[in-house]
Amino acid sequence: AIFLICEVIRLILCRIANVTVPYFNWHGLWAPKQLEGTMDDAIAAKLAIGEGRQADLEQERLELQALNSDRFRHRFLDRNRPWVLNHLVELITPRSLASVGPDGRPLTEFVRDVY
Repeated sequence: AIFLICEVIRLILCRIANVTVPYFNWHGLWAPKQLEGTMDDAIAAKLAIGEGRQADLEQERLELQALNSDRFRHRFLDRNRPWVLNHLVELITPRSLASVGPDGRPLTEFVRDVY
């Protein structure tokens, strides 16, 4: 009896999946979407989105290049020295403080002399 009920439900669901109901804009579960325009239009739209993204990527690359320059770093430290000094404890981890600075001395001494 349960097998028969399951089979009836399966048949009903298969029928619903393939039926078209224009009033509800339902074209069946497995029907392909109706594309407006041609495939070339869809491809052109995707390429246009990619062009804008390419400009964004180039801008990000230039910004990253500027952030990695020594000139930017020195200017940033000169302009933000008070903030950096106030937040130095949050910026440098205890593991970093235990390491050696660029001049071979402990990092704590190096930082103290620089700032």
